[in-house]
Amino acid sequence: MNRLISTRFNNRGLIWDQPVQLQPGPNTLTLNQRNATLLN
Repeated sequence: MNRLISTRFNNRGLIWDQPVQLQPGPNTLTLNQRNATLLN
C-alpha cells in the first residue's frame, strides 16, 4: 500500500510517496528531508 503525505517546511513544499507494509506489532516510518521530494 502506498500513502502520499505532503507538508510545508522552511517555506518549501515536501512530498513523500512511500510504500508502507504493515506488520503485526509496532510499525515505524521515518519521514525527513532526505527521503522527500521537493515541490516547486
